[in-house]
Amino acid sequence: AQYNQKIKEYSPRVETYLQYYQPDKELGDVARNDAHFLGRVKFDKEAREVSFTASESVMSWLRHGPDMFTGHIAAHLNVDDFAIEPLMLDKDSFDRKHYTFEPVRWEYLGDVRCLAIDVHPREHPHLGAFEGRIWVEDHNYQIVRLNGTRIHPPHMAFYVHFDCWRENLQPGVWLPVYIYSQ
Repeated sequence: AQYNQKIKEYSPRVETYLQYYQPDKELGDVARNDAHFLGRVKFDKEAREVSFTASESVMSWLRHGPDMFTGHIAAHLNVDDFAIEPLMLDKDSFDRKHYTFEPVRWEYLGDVRCLAIDVHPREHPHLGAFEGRIWVEDHNYQIVRLNGTRIHPPHMAFYVHFDCWRENLQPGVWLPVYIYSQ
């Protein structure tokens, strides 16, 4: 809850690069197209991203228009939301009533001693519940890394797996600096 309040004081820059792959009999998966997003996260009532580029850009057409290789309309892929998903584990119910927490082991992430914890939603998880592993530092139990996915997406949508690394940028403040999604 403290982290959720603290992150709203900031408006981080976001750069998202996405590659689309297609299968190849000889080479395996081969990149066929890419997309790029550059913007900033704004926190009002909900987290949202504001693009630094015009919404009618070529990249917007590539994300939402016909596939340039097949001519088929591609499924809607909102590249912008990739950065928002891992920012908060669960803004309303990240607690023992809604999740199970299973300590795995102590390990170091760089020079930070952390406890790795597997996190699973309890019965009847809500839309967007987190499932995966978190690493908390051993002094104040701030989250240093989270690796997992959201489950139960809304109809006609999907979630991606993500790995989010945070750094201690100010005393007691761990903020996301790197997010990898696949």
